[in-house]
Amino acid sequence: MLRYINNRCAMITLPHRKDEMIRRVEAAQAYLFQQTGHEATSAELALYLGVPEEQMRRVMVYSYSISSLDTDCSDGSMMTVGDLLADTTFSPETILMTEEKKRIIRLLMTNLPENEQKVIWYRFNFDNEVHTKTLREISDLLGVSAETVRQTELRALRHMRAAMEQDEEALTA
Repeated sequence: MLRYINNRCAMITLPHRKDEMIRRVEAAQAYLFQQTGHEATSAELALYLGVPEEQMRRVMVYSYSISSLDTDCSDGSMMTVGDLLADTTFSPETILMTEEKKRIIRLLMTNLPENEQKVIWYRFNFDNEVHTKTLREISDLLGVSAETVRQTELRALRHMRAAMEQDEEALTA
């Protein structure tokens, strides 16, 4: 019955054996605190439960507590726990590199014939539309077949790749 309740209510589910061991450790911590008057160390818990100390350390890592990100910090300020977490989504370096790649691609596109430029522009969504255009949609826009668009795309990519390799060789020479 306890296993069912824990599996249904737990935010993070653990295997039954690990969950059972955590409950044993928590019960031992409470008992030892009552007996000694201080928090038990992992060595004391391991001795009391009869398990190796290394296993006890691993079990203590499994236990967790969940708190809301909107919980106020204890220092009296108006900050919440969520305010203290680092924003890992923002990376100026990544943004800079992405913009530089876009600049290089646009520069390479200027050397292509107009029809190849249009195909690359639509095919790789330089318009930032909701969805990238398919070969059929581009063929309707340009008034050619989808196969012609596919071949034009391959030709344009070959031209761009060759131009990049040529520039790379010039830079290293």
